Amino acid sequence: MEEYFIKFLEKISLTSNQIDDAKTKYNWVCKVLHNYFYETKYDWSTKYLFWSYKKKTNIRPIIKDQDVDVLFKLPNNLYEKYDNYKWNWQSQLLQEIRSVLAEKYTTTDNIKWWGKVILIEFTDWKHNIELLPAFENSDKIYDIPNSYDWWSWEKFNPRLEIDNFYRSNNINKWLTKKLSKILKKWLKSTPTLNLKSYKLEQYIIVFLNNYKFNDYPTTIRDFFKFLLGKIDADNISNIETALNRSNKSLKYINDWKIEQSLDEYIKIFGTFFPRSIELRKNNSKSYKAPDESFINDLFRINLVDQYDFNLSCDVEVDWFRKYWLWDFINNFIKLPKKKKLIFRIIDINIPQPYNVKWKIRNFWSQAEDNGDLRWEIINDWWWLMKIENTKYKWDHVVECYIIKDNICVAEKKLEVPIE
Repeated sequence: MEEYFIKFLEKISLTSNQIDDAKTKYNWVCKVLHNYFYETKYDWSTKYLFWSYKKKTNIRPIIKDQDVDVLFKLPNNLYEKYDNYKWNWQSQLLQEIRSVLAEKYTTTDNIKWWGKVILIEFTDWKHNIELLPAFENSDKIYDIPNSYDWWSWEKFNPRLEIDNFYRSNNINKWLTKKLSKILKKWLKSTPTLNLKSYKLEQYIIVFLNNYKFNDYPTTIRDFFKFLLGKIDADNISNIETALNRSNKSLKYINDWKIEQSLDEYIKIFGTFFPRSIELRKNNSKSYKAPDESFINDLFRINLVDQYDFNLSCDVEVDWFRKYWLWDFINNFIKLPKKKKLIFRIIDINIPQPYNVKWKIRNFWSQAEDNGDLRWEIINDWWWLMKIENTKYKWDHVVECYIIKDNICVAEKKLEVPIE
């Protein structure tokens, strides 16, 4: 099961392009401000990255409100200039910084300030920058503006939390970082859970203080047990649900029921958690589809326990003979090519209205050579039915999603083996 968690970490980690996008944006913002407030050349020393992008625990998919937190160190002599204002000089400072950025940026959707920060929203929706202006003191603790609290100045020490994280990560051989990514995906896949990501990371550090890692399934289960004794009453049901699913998954693993175990992890972490087909290779090649669509990118995921349905599949061998797909699978027989597949949604107990989405995913060399790996998520035009044909050999995947109130509340996947 370890290989599934390794693949999961690979799928939720930022791509090199996403990392470069964040880096380009926050460096450009800080360079603009550096050139305005300093006479020296920008050398990154006036920038300080903090929170998830500093710890490298940020995950994908990147959502619209996923901000990169960066602190910009202002020249200390600027403090006296604004201290001479009689009214709310903190807001005067934030307004000036906003004006400097607004003059330089034409590719942003909006630049606004409130409280302590300036938010730079970009039209590409990939990354926004949340900028915190600050004065650095000799003890490396910052003074930051607070235009909310009676125009005050408050202390800010991000290094303390970041140092604690790095220390835990080194002692635990990078497990702190890996668990943070895994459990942040659970956080994002559980919309009713009221828990901040930085608080989740603090719980992980405490949990690992006296914990010996054996494997991911056991560690995930043990963390939910630990968290159950720490969390407030409003979040208990979400923790209990995750703990119950972890226990079920461990039981399935012990019974060698891997697919059922994966189903439970998909309910916990969302559809980014891999299926068995994603780990199978042909000629050591994975055949990634370009710009593949994922349901997580389009809808919020909340797989509701009481909502369920099944997928059936008729295999039309010739014009008069039909078989069930399970007849082939249960007898370890691969489907012949050029046969019609009729997928149907059955036994659905989800009250209308709802929408249905389908995704067909081909793999391996024949599909790749023909530019037919398939990656798009499409609407249901046949009313709870999808018709396909067996075209390429090896394994393929059919996915079906039920969307209700703009939330994915149920999903099913079928593997289709073709000879």
